Amino acid sequence: MNSCSTGHLATSELVDLSLQAVANQENYGSVAQLSRQYNVHRRVVYAIRASAFACLAKAFSTPKASTTVNVTAGHVARCVIVLYMVGRCSIWSIVGMLPILLPGVKGCGFGTVQRLLVEAALKAQLFNSRMDLGGVKAIALDEMFSQGDPVLATIDLDTSLIVQLERRDQRTTEDWRQVLTSCKHQGLNPDVAVRDGGAAIAAGLAAVFPDVEQRDDNLHAQMGVTKVMRKVENRAYTLISRIDKTKRHLAKAEDQANSRPLRVAKLKADLLKATKHCDRLMTEHEELTRLWHRLRAALELVDVAGNKLRDSREMQQELGAVATTLSSSKRGDSRKAGHYIKRRLKGLTSHADSVHAELEPLAEEFGQEAVVSAMVVLHLTERMKRWRTSSAKRERLAQLKAALAALKATGRDDEVPAAVHPVFYRRHRASSAIESMNAALRPHLIIRKRVTDGFLHLFQAYSNLRVRRWGRFKSTSAWGLLMGQPAGDWLTHLGYPPAH
Repeated sequence: MNSCSTGHLATSELVDLSLQAVANQENYGSVAQLSRQYNVHRRVVYAIRASAFACLAKAFSTPKASTTVNVTAGHVARCVIVLYMVGRCSIWSIVGMLPILLPGVKGCGFGTVQRLLVEAALKAQLFNSRMDLGGVKAIALDEMFSQGDPVLATIDLDTSLIVQLERRDQRTTEDWRQVLTSCKHQGLNPDVAVRDGGAAIAAGLAAVFPDVEQRDDNLHAQMGVTKVMRKVENRAYTLISRIDKTKRHLAKAEDQANSRPLRVAKLKADLLKATKHCDRLMTEHEELTRLWHRLRAALELVDVAGNKLRDSREMQQELGAVATTLSSSKRGDSRKAGHYIKRRLKGLTSHADSVHAELEPLAEEFGQEAVVSAMVVLHLTERMKRWRTSSAKRERLAQLKAALAALKATGRDDEVPAAVHPVFYRRHRASSAIESMNAALRPHLIIRKRVTDGFLHLFQAYSNLRVRRWGRFKSTSAWGLLMGQPAGDWLTHLGYPPAH
């Protein structure tokens, strides 16, 4: 007779009973069979099956245990600073987002958020003022504006470290002298300074660092011609649109039964005049394009076609010829660009002399031909990403293969590129790094309308301490490269370590 108890079953028998009860629950008559096999009542089999099924369901459906974090003042401070700098949020936006990001946190109103940001700005200012700038040897200087107020910036061209970032009421020589003097007190003593045509920057540099070599920015020299090209191109497109419109009106006027001869004649005269003007503009644009390519080639130290390295005298001759052609133009903008280049021939080409001085000992060690071939290879490799048309790619690839073959023929193809590489990237001639910094700062200026000194201190510290995610300096920070230390967490450097 079946029993209502399972006391007579061993543990292994109970396990087998439970598994069979769950596995065979869909089979008709399985409960009665198990009841007879293990000498238990059918109600016991039903109870065991339900209990086993519940245990299995709980084991496989229970979600992972969540971790509870006690939100501290450190969490709130880090969150506020990150939203302000990385998220580019305003103070009111941060006030609205904190209850969502940190549920249950109270008392984080406008005043609290502002107080935390003021404290962070003071810590950033202290951190920036204690940086040792003795390792900075090449700088770029520039000015940008926030609601009319000039922001004076200086950046290290070797590490992209922001040396100085300050808002001033004016951008005179005295302003530049003051900001550069404060940097000098932190150990700044550069060998090279790249700048645009600003007279105040040049005078301020000469007053504080009389021995620094001042170089003119190549980008601004090219930009003058680029602006004229764009202006001519836009006017040509406007005339093309006008010509199409005039053609439609002329065709409509000629098709009318009672066409007016005077209107038809006027439309034909306007069409002829616009066509001639458009042809002149297109010809002018083609000439400017050739001049622009000639200007870019003249600014390059490496002469790929001649397989040689040009000195500053050769570069100045070619630049002078381009400037003379621009100065003789009938267009005022072209003459202005030509005069700009002609006044800065020395500053635009002085980097060539320093490169030749650095390459001279390498030429004695490896041979002049091997050094030139390595420079050509590096130059063409750098230009690969800028190739657009298939014909240019084929031409440059053929030149690159020839340069690699020439380098391999010297038998030093492994050693020479490694030795020449640092020299190639130290030919500081453009302020691309500071323009990139301006591009990162500009969204903040748009959001905040008018920047404060505290924000600039925070932006400088964040830019210098953050770990770069791509590029030549991937996985490093500008401050870490200059100081020779690991990047680490940028908020920890400012006194806000992760709160556990």
